[in-house]
Amino acid sequence: MLFRSTIPHFARDLATVFDAIGLRKAVLLGHSMGVSVALEFCRQYPDRVKALVLANGTAQRPLETLLHNPNIIPAGFQLLREAYARSPALFTKIWALQKGNALVRSIVKLAGFNPHLAADEDIERYVSQIEEMDPGVLLHVLEAYQSHDSSAWLHTLQVPTLILSGDEDKVTPPAQQDLLHQLIPGSRLETVRHGSHCPQMDQPELVTAKIEEFLKTLD
Repeated sequence: MLFRSTIPHFARDLATVFDAIGLRKAVLLGHSMGVSVALEFCRQYPDRVKALVLANGTAQRPLETLLHNPNIIPAGFQLLREAYARSPALFTKIWALQKGNALVRSIVKLAGFNPHLAADEDIERYVSQIEEMDPGVLLHVLEAYQSHDSSAWLHTLQVPTLILSGDEDKVTPPAQQDLLHQLIPGSRLETVRHGSHCPQMDQPELVTAKIEEFLKTLD
């Protein structure tokens, strides 16, 4: 149900998964929008989080920092929402026609990845998953993500936190991870050089090593 597609609802869905598999407490790793979900889960269920690993996330209004343009991207998103609202069927048909569009894929590749480091097949898989999403669901989820703001309560978090940042991230620029680091008490910030919005795909061995090093400090 679309009206349940909010960050707080996603956090409660995650708690349901915990319950279903009998998991009492865990280290949460979130990437991009997953950072907001992990943070919200920690706010709602602080006793179920051992630590947080937050990769390439933001505390608030992600569309306003996308491509370092606080005006054009939100305005463009609003136009897409209005177009979908006027004719969902037509919008969905046009969306489907864009699958495999070389120009669109090139833009996503340049904006979200370091094309010199990330494997082409990994990028293709990532883009294909987005293309397969229902555009109405995608727009609704992005709207929920854009409206979610955790900055007012991040100072209350009391769990070990690793923040990962890509110094070439164009989607959620490094300044957003700097802000998370400032707001979350005792957090640790690690920057991946030449890292894009998906440093785990650009330099998986390096990112894995940084996470493993952090996890060792928890024991």
